[in-house]
Amino acid sequence: MERNTKAYALEGLGDVFKEISLTNIPIIHVMELAIEQVKEFTSIAAVEDTIGDKDKENPNWIQIYKNYLIHGTQPESNSEARILRMKASRFTFINDLQFKKSVTGLLQRCLHKEVVVSVLREVHEGECGNHTAGRNLSLKVLRMGYYWPTLRQDAIDFVKKCDACQCHGPIIHQPS
Repeated sequence: MERNTKAYALEGLGDVFKEISLTNIPIIHVMELAIEQVKEFTSIAAVEDTIGDKDKENPNWIQIYKNYLIHGTQPESNSEARILRMKASRFTFINDLQFKKSVTGLLQRCLHKEVVVSVLREVHEGECGNHTAGRNLSLKVLRMGYYWPTLRQDAIDFVKKCDACQCHGPIIHQPS
C-alpha cells in the first residue's frame, strides 16, 4: 500500500484533469518576445567589436583574447604571454560572440563595459530582481550566463548606488 502512493497520486491527478474542460484554460497573449533583449545585447556587442577593431592602442579585454585566439598575437613578455595562454584556454568564440567556460562547464556570455550596467539593473531591479547585495548579485549574474572580469566589484558598486537598497538595507546598530 505504501509503495503505490505515487501511482495513486497520479491516478488522482488524471481524474482531476478529466473534470476540467478545455474552455476553462486561460489564454495569455504575449505582446513582446523575451528574445528581443538578447538581440539588443548582441547588436550592442557587434557595434563595440567594430569600435575595438579601430582602437588598436587601447584594446578592451575581449579584444585581447580575440586577437590571441584568432590571430595568435601575444604580449612581448614571456610571463604575460604564458598568463594569456592559460587564461585564453577558458574562452571560445561562437558566431563572433565570446563565451567563457565556467567551472561547471557552462558557457557564459562575455559582455562589454557598456552593456554591464543594463544587465546589472535588469538582474537587480527587473521582474525577477530582489535587490540583493553585491556579492549575491554577482553570483546571480554568473548563474544567468554572463561574465566580465570586474563583475564582483561592479556589482558591489552598483548596489552602493541603489537608493532602495540603501534605505531598506540592514541597519548596523553597533558603533564604529
